[in-house]
Amino acid sequence: MEPDGRVTWMNDVALEFLGLCAEDLSESDWRARCYHPDEFQRLTENFFHHLARGLPFATEQRLRGSNGSYRWFLIHYKPQKDAGGQVTRWYGSGIDIEDRKRAEALWASERNLSLNIDAIPTPLASARPDGYADFHNQSFLDYTGLSAEEAQGSGWAVVIHPNDAEGLLKGWQLSLVSGAPLEAETRMRRFDGVYRWFLCRAHIWLTSTTANAQKRCWRARTIFLKWWRRGNPFLKS
Repeated sequence: MEPDGRVTWMNDVALEFLGLCAEDLSESDWRARCYHPDEFQRLTENFFHHLARGLPFATEQRLRGSNGSYRWFLIHYKPQKDAGGQVTRWYGSGIDIEDRKRAEALWASERNLSLNIDAIPTPLASARPDGYADFHNQSFLDYTGLSAEEAQGSGWAVVIHPNDAEGLLKGWQLSLVSGAPLEAETRMRRFDGVYRWFLCRAHIWLTSTTANAQKRCWRARTIFLKWWRRGNPFLKS
């Protein structure tokens, strides 16, 4: 690349991905054709700003492939200088970081979902297809006094009243086998040792459009029942 930013050569891998030929590089609009329109102005200004400084720099940007789809790349630029410190040429290299960007987006999405779930005042949980509890929201942890690690697997069962545990776990196992929703009333121990009645509900959550059981997980929630039970003459608290 010339000191003024004109690209004079790209390897075949880059040309093939971008759908360009060597002659296209002499045209002034090839960047506009390859850069994402939302980023074109910012990237262009940033590019020439760094060229003027004559120092190495890097950018993360989307480039349009020959099929019309965009992928994220990390592009490093490094100057070659003469004995007097003047830039005589620039070299650039790009690394495909699309998978990393998708992973970052997924992580951010899951983190935001987790924060939202933690803000819900109702105790919530999720479990794998085999019934292994892999998540409890902050409301559950605050109520029970358990840590996330202690509640994992079947650890959550320690807060179920001894007289209710057998029936609840039996119903849970039947639901795991049949796939039928679970609904059960049970007493759950609070962090201070006090038991309160809850209505526990669990159902299968499809994580994809396939009916494959391996693509399923369970979502559970509990609803506080103590005051309802107190007002119902047919039930004893």
